[in-house]
Amino acid sequence: MSSMYDEKHKTEEWLCEQFREKDRDVNDIAKEVGVSSTTISRWIDNHELIRKRHDEELLKEKYLKENETLVEIANEIGCSQSPVRKTLKEAGVEMKTRSDYALPSLHVRPSGHVYISETLNRETSQVQLHRLTAIAEYGWEEVTQEDTVVHHKNCIPWDNRPSNLEVMQRDEHTRLHDNPRRLRSLDPEWSQYELIRTD
Repeated sequence: MSSMYDEKHKTEEWLCEQFREKDRDVNDIAKEVGVSSTTISRWIDNHELIRKRHDEELLKEKYLKENETLVEIANEIGCSQSPVRKTLKEAGVEMKTRSDYALPSLHVRPSGHVYISETLNRETSQVQLHRLTAIAEYGWEEVTQEDTVVHHKNCIPWDNRPSNLEVMQRDEHTRLHDNPRRLRSLDPEWSQYELIRTD
């Protein structure tokens, strides 16, 4: 084990060998030389080893295509956010802001259907809660087949209990909603709530 006064981690040659060539983790290097992982990260930043170990294209792919955050990339590589941000900026990449992201949130349509919305890279996507619940219950392939819809058995669109959801063909769903008597006969909990013809 190295002496607590060992300062070889400050030399670019030794640190480069450990971090870049041997692909060692920051915590592992820190343990060997008897310093904190923060100290090792700082020296990696000082020597700009991040750019020598991971090229710009890889960082750009992680940041722009895989939508990883600076924190996620830095954790994967084993350094602080600073050199990742610096490398991306020097590569001409526009840094993302809080407005580029939005935590998933629940919304209710006028029809009563509940959906989840999220924003990533300024693009907003939505998924209806009953479809998401049905996927968890019946599986992706069963729910996402062409012309397949998820039906609320009691016709209450915000009642998304798995027991109240049924996967069926779109044309069957349309016929069902066109025939209230059939709906009532199929489900004793059927409601007189306004019938919704969409899934």
